[in-house]
Amino acid sequence: MHQSGVLMDYVPMVTDLLNNKINDLLDNEKLKRDLLAQLIVKYEGAILEHDANSAAFLFEMNNYHWILQIDIGAKFPEKPPVLALRSIYHCNKGKPIYKILTGCPYKKFESYIEQQVEIFKNECLGLYPRDQHVSLDN
Repeated sequence: MHQSGVLMDYVPMVTDLLNNKINDLLDNEKLKRDLLAQLIVKYEGAILEHDANSAAFLFEMNNYHWILQIDIGAKFPEKPPVLALRSIYHCNKGKPIYKILTGCPYKKFESYIEQQVEIFKNECLGLYPRDQHVSLDN
């Protein structure tokens, strides 16, 4: 606040700033809900669990079952959702092996996931190096 100003000069500016921030948060929450709703409707037979910020799906591809976990953070859509693949067959120290997927494109979501699942499956089977696997202990 400037020395020459009075508090009443700043109240409308602060009110507008707060209203804009609240509207941005509401818009982001709507985008998050819409994305989760779209995925839940599309894969309704595969859903294991969901809440306002995440969903887990059980899928099968080429006789390989796996779980796709989608976590949408508070900074969505600026920061993309975190996707994780979890094997239901393979463990490390008694915990399921999982792999975090980075840079998932929105436009080719399904083909990207299918490609990553095939790579993940081969890594779990020992056909590819396991350096990208992470145990849930970490």
